[in-house]
Amino acid sequence: MFTLLPLLFFGTAEALLVVTVKTVLGSLFAGNFSLLLYSFTAGVVSTLAARFLLCFVPKISIVCVSVASAVVHNMTQLLVYCFLTKTVLLFVYAPYLALLGAAAGGAVGIVVVTLVKTLPLPLAAKNVLFRRERTQTEVS
Repeated sequence: MFTLLPLLFFGTAEALLVVTVKTVLGSLFAGNFSLLLYSFTAGVVSTLAARFLLCFVPKISIVCVSVASAVVHNMTQLLVYCFLTKTVLLFVYAPYLALLGAAAGGAVGIVVVTLVKTLPLPLAAKNVLFRRERTQTEVS
């Protein structure tokens, strides 16, 4: 939600800034710098995947983008872990992570749709992605 909303309302650069700040602060407060590697990589890849879907897949819903982004996030973290440990044994968890990502992405997508429909954000009206999504949600 904290990445998809800035992506919709402001743009890719702002969404990536949120990802950076969120992952750096999260790893500092958790005291775990390996968290930074997994979360930052997955956050950037999933944000770029969401941007790609919003720009190049016509009539895709925010919920679908959120689900896809969550699954991409989980799979990227798994790929990073497998790359660092040089093992592919944990790919057995991929279907479970995809299901959990889809469920979480669906829930986040519903919240984001609700916020897009209700929040009056005049700055967001300048963003092409926001105008497209706002028009689609008002029609449905």
